[in-house]
Amino acid sequence: MFMKKIIFYIAALFLIECCTQAPDFSEVPAISFVSMSRNTMKQSKFNTDSIRVVFGFQDGDGDINIKDSANVFIIDKRQNALKDRYLIPMVPKLGSNKGISGEISITIYTTCCLPPNGKPCEKLVDFPRDSLVYQIYIIDKAGNKSNIIETKPIFIDCK
Repeated sequence: MFMKKIIFYIAALFLIECCTQAPDFSEVPAISFVSMSRNTMKQSKFNTDSIRVVFGFQDGDGDINIKDSANVFIIDKRQNALKDRYLIPMVPKLGSNKGISGEISITIYTTCCLPPNGKPCEKLVDFPRDSLVYQIYIIDKAGNKSNIIETKPIFIDCK
């Protein structure tokens, strides 16, 4: 009976230790594309349409939360220009170490079509649809830049 109790306590301690150890992630954040809510939007200058993009993240030292500073960056690949910035909300640490991981969902509002012969956001009969891809990356508090991920193609209704 005594031996069974010792084995039980050793197993319990082992289980507790396994559950409280954080994963071994790099201190440079890593992200991965997960999903998009849809792949079409109507063009607008006034945020009348949007899509939700979900991406996963991992960070070994858990410093992706930066108060009062944007740290998610969205690039419009058509012009290689910054589209928007977002703040990552507070993420709880995993286990007894500092590593964190999870998914982040962001809303990206619509943009204008960029016709080859015309002004942005114009309604042109000969240019009914535009497409774009967004690039996304994050920067942690230490200044480490993650890898860059891309959304699937997004189609913009220019009519």
